Amino acid sequence: MGADHSIQITPDRVYRPDDAITESALCETFLKIIAPLAYTMAPNFLKIMTEHNHEWDAGELGCGELVLGVRKRLRAHPGQVLRLIALDTGAAVDLQAFCNMTGDVLVAVDPISKTYWLRGREK
Repeated sequence: MGADHSIQITPDRVYRPDDAITESALCETFLKIIAPLAYTMAPNFLKIMTEHNHEWDAGELGCGELVLGVRKRLRAHPGQVLRLIALDTGAAVDLQAFCNMTGDVLVAVDPISKTYWLRGREK
């Protein structure tokens, strides 16, 4: 007899490899397992998201102007967190590329408010 590859998802739900996973089953799993976990983590997440040392609203500035402004602010305050609002549609990609090149860290992103938290590298 072969090995049982069943997975206990919740006390009342067992997934077997040959089961068809339906959208309702995924939603059920999310609501029973993931959502409560996210809810318990939310206060800490919100605290992390709101902790910053400096703010800059870059508005519609794009690519070069945005990156140069971020660089100037992060270099002025090494190791500290800059909360940035950037409305340019390419900001997320530009900021991630900038951080990959400089060693700064894109700590968090809120795509709804177009807000970014960046930590400048230490000197």
